[in-house]
Amino acid sequence: MIDLARMLFLTVRDLEPLLVLLAIRTGRNVETLKELTGEHRIRESSVLETQTIKRRRGYESETVLWDIGSAKRQLKTAGGMYLLLHRLGRRSRDLARSDKLLCIFLQRNGGSHRFVWENRLNNVAGPDLGAWARSHNLTEGGAALRLTFNRIKTTVDRERAQANNFQLDRAAVTNTPEVLYRSYIAPDPTARRALESITNGALLDLDARLTAERSPEKTAPISQRPEAPDVPDAITTAFMRCRDVLGNPEQPGVECNADMLACFGCPCAVVGDEHIPTILRLSAELIEHFERLPLEQWIARFGQAWLAIHNDILPSRTTEEIAHFATLMPTHTALKILEKPEMF
Repeated sequence: MIDLARMLFLTVRDLEPLLVLLAIRTGRNVETLKELTGEHRIRESSVLETQTIKRRRGYESETVLWDIGSAKRQLKTAGGMYLLLHRLGRRSRDLARSDKLLCIFLQRNGGSHRFVWENRLNNVAGPDLGAWARSHNLTEGGAALRLTFNRIKTTVDRERAQANNFQLDRAAVTNTPEVLYRSYIAPDPTARRALESITNGALLDLDARLTAERSPEKTAPISQRPEAPDVPDAITTAFMRCRDVLGNPEQPGVECNADMLACFGCPCAVVGDEHIPTILRLSAELIEHFERLPLEQWIARFGQAWLAIHNDILPSRTTEEIAHFATLMPTHTALKILEKPEMF
């Protein structure tokens, strides 16, 4: 019975290959693809317009425009794939009295036509990409291919990003900064360099705006400031030396109680060779925080320190000096105390 039905209708066995193709062409997650509506319109004979639904952040509807392309390229475009599925599912859609694109024939109970995800999007009716990949002996590097819809979407978004000079188009809108970095930037060295250049430029612009009203003698780079004098008010902080603990930038004459990271933007701070190993370790710890924190939060908390370290302090030393100081790095810095003082 099922073999005869497959000549007229879509069945469960068709879901995996069709959804894989649709995911590749649209770059959408599988939950969105399952809920595609059969209602659409064609604009100027070349563009398909329909609605998508996203439920991960509540109910969100979006109008999408997909290229149709020529009849010979039906499987190469998102619009062409949609229209193919619309035709293949028309009979089941009519019999199920559903407006959903992906209605299929089910053999159970003597045969019926349904939108199988009507009650649950993770309905066991499918798709099972792992089983489908194994049944077709799909391999990667000699091992069984680990095929998931998340992996398909990540691959599509990364290729689109590379094709658009790393401007992560829709991926930047539909994903958090953490997901963008881990999935699209971190695996690609060129993308990482592009991000570092963009981030560094933004931090430099911010630093210029924040220091525009300060006098030149107070904004001299840390690496160009004279060593702290040997006077009672000069103290060593977690990362450098303060030449005037009473030179509180916010309240002159009052002993400073600012966060130790604020030293990197303070006119009283100076750095000697003895501080470089700790600063190198701090730089590594800031990178670890960058991979965990939202970008805006990381910039607000660590941006000033990162700028001072990588645009002033470290460039003032030679490559040979940096290599030597790297062998003297401590295992950790006081940053952990600053971030989680309740642990101590």
